[in-house]
Amino acid sequence: MKLKPLTKEDITQEYIDWLNDPVFSKYLCYPLPQTRETIIKFIDSYNNSSNKVLFGIFTDKHIGNVTVYFDIDEIWFGISIKPTEQRKGYAVEALKLVEAKYAHHGKKFMAGVKPTNQASIDLFKKAGYKMIKVMMEKIGGRVK
Repeated sequence: MKLKPLTKEDITQEYIDWLNDPVFSKYLCYPLPQTRETIIKFIDSYNNSSNKVLFGIFTDKHIGNVTVYFDIDEIWFGISIKPTEQRKGYAVEALKLVEAKYAHHGKKFMAGVKPTNQASIDLFKKAGYKMIKVMMEKIGGRVK
């Protein structure tokens, strides 16, 4: 498994389909449906930013993403894995890779997880994270 910056060339119909899978997307914060055009805009927003990075997670194919946000004292991670590839250890391995890549920054590592996403909570706890607050979401609004 490897991480590499996600590009427009990595967008396949299979990727579009799993982003639109309701089971997969219920824990993410983006509007549905996702199209090639909305995904290109999303990728470009990361590639043109100085405070965030979007990595694709690849085996022999694209199986997930890692988002990295740089805050003043913290580095925030988010991980999403294609539904058919979940529970195979890829998220743990990807988290270890990004932590190793950014350990020299000397910042605190943080993760944003919806309180109903037990699999992600378990992943980050297993990796040594602890819950410090619950994220609240306004129905029909933006995540707070």
